[in-house]
This record gives sequence, structure tokens and C-alpha cells, in this order.
Amino acid sequence: MNDQMLGTPRKRGREEEEEEEMVVSTSAFSEALVGNHPSAPRNSPSRAALPPSQPCFFFPGNLDSGLSAMVQRDLLELDRFVSSQMEGMRTEMERRRRRRWAGVVRAVEEGVQRMVQVKDEEIASAARRSSALEDRLRVLAVEGQMWKKLARSSAASVAGLRRDIELANQAAAAWDGGEAEDSISCCEGRHSEEEAAAAEFGAVRRCGACKRGEASRLVLPCRHLGLCGECDAGADSCPLCGGQKSATISVFL
Repeated sequence: MNDQMLGTPRKRGREEEEEEEMVVSTSAFSEALVGNHPSAPRNSPSRAALPPSQPCFFFPGNLDSGLSAMVQRDLLELDRFVSSQMEGMRTEMERRRRRRWAGVVRAVEEGVQRMVQVKDEEIASAARRSSALEDRLRVLAVEGQMWKKLARSSAASVAGLRRDIELANQAAAAWDGGEAEDSISCCEGRHSEEEAAAAEFGAVRRCGACKRGEASRLVLPCRHLGLCGECDAGADSCPLCGGQKSATISVFL
């Protein structure tokens, strides 16, 4: 495009020089013909511009008036012809100039339009990338909230498990202490009381589903120690509270 725009002024300069030469040569020819005629004024610019050495046409004084009128008429027709030719040349020059400038303007408009189209495509692509990034950020934000909730839930579950384990350990320690006292004591009454306590404690630790096996599975998320190993596989809920079971943890006491 730059080469075309640089080459256009040079071409236009050559055409304008040729047109100016044609106009000057035609004007000189017209002035020479009109100025050399005897009827032309003596102080006319065309006659004054002629150098002394240039030959002129002279007619005898007794030239017939009809011939003089014919020559005058021919000169007027020639002048009108030259004027019409010059006007046509000026019109043609103007038409060429307008066409040339119209081509330049059209080329510039096409270049600008291509640049605008490229920029519009770049803007649309950037908008699509920005929208995709915003969608990804929203997804990541939702995932982050889910992970935070899961972490808080896991922390609460761990704290509850620790509390249940501590309670189970305390119960086991109390059970072990009761057995030691049974071995030391020789009283039948004490034996019967410890046996009743042991039976009651054993009933608490029975499986809430089958009522036979030992409860060794901690149900999540309710954290009830209510299932044995056999019932854990087939149970979908906690037998103690009826809550939905998500997982179980083995507890060894």
C-alpha cells in the first residue's frame, strides 16, 4: 500500500506536466494565429508578445471585403475550435484528477477497513479469552468453597472421633479396673454385682442391627458405635439414630 501511495504522486506529476505542455502549446498556437491577423488590435497581448524576428501575415490594402470577411469568419471559427478543445482538455484533466484522487481515497479506505477488521477480531478474541478465564475463576472459587466445607467437616469428624475414642478408652479402663477388683475380692456379693455391671456394659456394646455381635464400627457422620463387622457391609444407615451412613471406622477397645 505504501508503494502504491508513493508511486501515485510521481505518476500524477508526470501526467500534470504533460497536460500543462499541451495547454501551453495550444494556447501559443491560438495566440499566434489570432495575433497575426490584420484585424487584431495593434496593442493586443498576443501581438506584443511576438518577437520582431517572427514572420507575420500581411494582406494588401485593396483586398476584397468578402475575402476579408471570410478570413475573419475562419479565424473566429478557429478560435472557437481552439477554445472548445482547451475546455475539453480542462474537463478531461479534471476528470482524470478526480478519478486519480478517488482511487487514492478508495485505497486508503480499504487499508483502514482491513486494519479495523483485524483490530475487531483481536478484540473479540481477547473478549472470548477473558470470558473463559472468568468462568474458570468462578469454577475454582466454587471448588475452593467446597474444599473449605469439607475441611471443616473433616475437622469436626476428627474431633468427634477423638472424643468417642477417649470415652471408649475410659470405659475400657473402667472395665479393666472392675475385673481387677473381681479377682481380688472374695465376696460372692461383689462377684454378682460385677457380673451384672459387666453384662450391662456388654449390652451397651452390642451391635444395634443384629443385637449379637460386638459393636466395633463407628458410623459416620453421626459417630455412633453401633455396628459389628458383619452388619457393616449391608447397613445403609445407623441402627441407633437412623441417619444415613457415609462411612465407618473400626474401633478396637
